[in-house]
This record gives sequence, C-alpha cells and structure tokens, in this order.
Amino acid sequence: MPTINISSETADQLIQDILVQDYLSLVQSVEDLTARAARDELKPYQLEDLANDLAFRDAMAVMLTYYLAHEEYSKILVDKDG
Repeated sequence: MPTINISSETADQLIQDILVQDYLSLVQSVEDLTARAARDELKPYQLEDLANDLAFRDAMAVMLTYYLAHEEYSKILVDKDG
C-alpha cells in the first residue's frame, strides 16, 4: 500500500471535516426518526437507533467544541440546533 505524507494542518482539517460530516449526518437521522416517532411509525429497533443517535449527536457536539474554533462550531451548532 502506498504511503501519502500530509502536513499536520491537512490532517487536522481532514479530521475536522469528518467530525462535522458525521455530526450533520446524526442530526439528520435524529430529525428523520423523531418525525417518524411522532407518527408512531418506528419499530423497536428504530427507537433504539433514535436513542443511540441522540446520545452520539450530543457527544459529537462536545467533540466539535474541542476540535473546531469557536466561530466554526458555533455556526454549525446554531444552524442545526438553534
């Protein structure tokens, strides 16, 4: 397997981008499952998925405050949660 050398700044940006994408994916999943739950359309395993996604979303929000600058994470959290 070939090795690709990248700068630490590039690695940091890659990690930040992945965290943001994962967070936004969890936000979307929670929104979708919550809407379906309101219509009593969820199966038991989907209720479990919703509970897990809520916990993971909240944990990811904390991670974003650690890995991103205040201006960046504030915009993401306010845009999706506020």
